[in-house]
Amino acid sequence: MEGDVRDPARPLARGNDDIRALWTAADEEYLYVRLDLSRTPDWSRQRIGLAIDTYDPHLGNRRL
Repeated sequence: MEGDVRDPARPLARGNDDIRALWTAADEEYLYVRLDLSRTPDWSRQRIGLAIDTYDPHLGNRRL
């Protein structure tokens, strides 16, 4: 997303399964991430992992 200018009122990505939408925003201090889920997770059995790559996108992997 480097250099990408987008409408913060629209999600960055949409899904059709467990994750319905991914929202992001940022300011000088923080990156904000919101996931809209299809149902409330059972936190005793499920985990959500978020991988963030901060290295040069031209020199690293772009997918997990």
